[in-house]
Amino acid sequence: RPQRQRRMPRRRRRTRQRRRRRRLTRRRRMPRRRKPTRLTVAVLQEKCQTSLAHGLDDEEAARRLEKYGKNCLPEEPPKPLLKLIIEQFEDLLVRILLGAAMVSLILAFFEDDEEEQLTAWIEPIVILVILILNAIVGVWQERNADEEIKALMKLSASKAVVLREGKEKTIPAEQVVIGDVILCSSGDQVPADARICELRSTTIRVDQSTLTGECYAVIKHEEPIHDDDSPFALNILYSSTNVTYGKAKCIVTSVGLDTEFGKIYKGTKETEEEKTPLQKKLDDFGDQLTKVITVICIAVWVVNLPHFTSKGGWLKGCIFYAKQAVALAVAAIPEGLPAVVTTCLALGTRRMAKKKALVRKLPSVETLGCTTVVCSDKTGTLTTNKMVVRKIRTVSASGLVKYTVKGTNFNPVDREKWGHGSDCCVDPQTLIEKDGRPVAAPLGGDQALADMSAVMALCNEANLSYNSELQQVERVSDAMEASLLVAVEKLGSADRGVNIELQMIQEPEKRLSACRKAWTDMYTKNGTLEFTRDRKSMSVHVTSSKGGDQLFVKGAPDFLIERCTHVKLDNGKVERLDAKTKATILEEYHMLASGAESLRCLGMATKTETVFSALDLKDPSQFVKIESGMTFVGFVGILDPPRKEVKEAIEQCNHAHIRVIVITGDNKDTAEAICRE
Repeated sequence: RPQRQRRMPRRRRRTRQRRRRRRLTRRRRMPRRRKPTRLTVAVLQEKCQTSLAHGLDDEEAARRLEKYGKNCLPEEPPKPLLKLIIEQFEDLLVRILLGAAMVSLILAFFEDDEEEQLTAWIEPIVILVILILNAIVGVWQERNADEEIKALMKLSASKAVVLREGKEKTIPAEQVVIGDVILCSSGDQVPADARICELRSTTIRVDQSTLTGECYAVIKHEEPIHDDDSPFALNILYSSTNVTYGKAKCIVTSVGLDTEFGKIYKGTKETEEEKTPLQKKLDDFGDQLTKVITVICIAVWVVNLPHFTSKGGWLKGCIFYAKQAVALAVAAIPEGLPAVVTTCLALGTRRMAKKKALVRKLPSVETLGCTTVVCSDKTGTLTTNKMVVRKIRTVSASGLVKYTVKGTNFNPVDREKWGHGSDCCVDPQTLIEKDGRPVAAPLGGDQALADMSAVMALCNEANLSYNSELQQVERVSDAMEASLLVAVEKLGSADRGVNIELQMIQEPEKRLSACRKAWTDMYTKNGTLEFTRDRKSMSVHVTSSKGGDQLFVKGAPDFLIERCTHVKLDNGKVERLDAKTKATILEEYHMLASGAESLRCLGMATKTETVFSALDLKDPSQFVKIESGMTFVGFVGILDPPRKEVKEAIEQCNHAHIRVIVITGDNKDTAEAICRE
């Protein structure tokens, strides 16, 4: 029997080991959960239990809404007033003052002398009043900042177009659920993370600057991705991003906090709060002051031990000298320091508010005074996040003609705000330079440049709009295409007299499209060959008012020039594109694209004698054949320009011995070009 009892644990261990091995084997055999980016559309529909043609039923959508919750970021409950008040007394120095005031109140209560009793009550009351006023200012500042921050939280999409029971419906974005089929088109803000399942246009481009900080639109597709090392997949539309071009039908895969935008939100909330340098210094000062005062008070009390009996008894003497020690401690504590610090920080907050800086907590103001390094994002912070055409290149008999375009925003008159009166427009000759010199009516002396202006105006799906409240010009659709429209308006007309008339236009809406309207009156657009990834170009077929069909093409210069057989010179002559001219164009393109300036380049080309009825627009694979045998007219270099005030800000940082570091996900050469400028 003892032997049996000893063997039983062994059997149990073996049984447990066998069971453990079986569980591990089952886990190995279980298929891993595959990411939505890797699934085919059919498998994704099965996993999400939805139909791309029918969508979800209203009942199923309601059930999922209850299960997964609303598609929105959770609103934090306001911090209770009591907690805010308690936080104002967390500083060590404030606690010391509070403790000293309490002890002084107790001693004042036991004061026997009527004359000194009034004096004994004044000091603790004054300390308490100072601390209460200090707390009121801190609570008021934080409450106001929280309300302003809530007013700024408007990044989430408000509406979404979904397919429910086979019908398109517009619903609040917070009601979108996993498995919903959403319809996204140009100008829409994506309501949730969704896998692209069907393109309703040849391509779709998305502005992901809310996630990546980069203003360049990203081309998306519907094909499964097996190598998904990139943090942002090319077949997923992410919440809070904007569709700049194209249409797509997608299936929602994540909502609320599970989206990429939600993960960023969670990351910001999980960061631990650190004390500011001022708070650390005040805590250190309070800690040292406490130690010194404690030692001195004990020393004073101990030194007077022989004199205790002289005060009418040992107990009375003990209390008397304890009062003296506490009085000494209270006198040593700087009661006015918290009030002075709070007043200075409040004044600093007021100054920063005038400069449109939002401060939640008062001690954060002083942190700027301790800053030695500033790490800045590039896009939208150092730059305007508004693409502009900076360089234009055409071909002449002697080489390349080089144009430089001025401006930092979408305003064709290069103003941050649209002015009023006779100076509301700027002469175009001050915005265009040819070989370093201002040129008036550049289209009049360069026919290739005129063709480029026509291509930029017509081979374009973007628009410019005027915001009357902000008095600023804003883009509708892709930033790169909007920059081409601005360039068209800056180039003006071939006639100097027409350019003078442009200066006299007072209405912003008319001026924003004046030159483009001139080209659309001259040409009728028949159809569009949309952008595809393989050929890296798009084109439009037009018919001139004078008669004759043409194809206007824009795309990547290195891809475009390979399909060109001729080149148009600035004098209007069309010549055969030889190897030498081709090499010169490509050399300039590579220098602008990857050199010191690191610009985004777009080439322009035309093709005549193209009959629209003979074009096969249904098969995108035929677009390459249509866009062949073209005439190259030139290319442009586009840049996200630095803000005008950045140079002065960096000079001030250097003067204050603050080091500025740029952190960006963009190309290194592009970042260096921006920093250099």
